[in-house]
Amino acid sequence: MEAELHPDHMWTEIDPVINAIMGIPATTVAGLAVKARFAKLIASPLWDEAPKDMDADTHALRRVVEAVLEAANRQAA
Repeated sequence: MEAELHPDHMWTEIDPVINAIMGIPATTVAGLAVKARFAKLIASPLWDEAPKDMDADTHALRRVVEAVLEAANRQAA
């Protein structure tokens, strides 16, 4: 039976994939959305925090990621 991987080990495994995707220039809204989804995944604790409890930089980052994902969803509809 294969031993379960700790979540930190899984990040190590997918890190090369994330770096490759992030290294490809986004030339479409869909490409930018892929990068925003990775940013949201990597910074997922930001979505656990109430906006009123965030500093301005963190709140701005979260709002930009959300805006990109909303734009991609509108374009896909």
